[in-house]
Amino acid sequence: MQGHTLAAAWFTQGNEEQPPRPQVKFAFSENTADPGFSGFEVFSADRDHGGGRPDIAFLPDGSVLILWLADNGNQAALRLQRFTRDGQAQESVDVTATDGGRADGFPRLAVSGRNVWVTWTESGTSPRVRVARIHGLP
Repeated sequence: MQGHTLAAAWFTQGNEEQPPRPQVKFAFSENTADPGFSGFEVFSADRDHGGGRPDIAFLPDGSVLILWLADNGNQAALRLQRFTRDGQAQESVDVTATDGGRADGFPRLAVSGRNVWVTWTESGTSPRVRVARIHGLP
């Protein structure tokens, strides 16, 4: 939440489309009289490679960063992308490659000043939590 604006990102199997396509979607709500997501427009963050587990964070200018697990068929990646309030996508950045399995957990995102912090679980024989700092907003 930023001021009176809420933002949410979620994963859907895309059942409203035929054939169904997994997607990451997001929305903003500025309805301060009735807090919640009523009368909002839904945008697609990833229409082709949605793997799920999204997180969202506001930037100082009111745009948002969305982090999600993007499934590229043979490989998965943690993808970070900035979106404006009208749903326009900026260039995306793949933070790291991952196997995309359940053991990868739920990656998280935080914005502090001009830094973006991303955490995720690196699975394998010795699972561990990883942290990345991206200096300068994307």
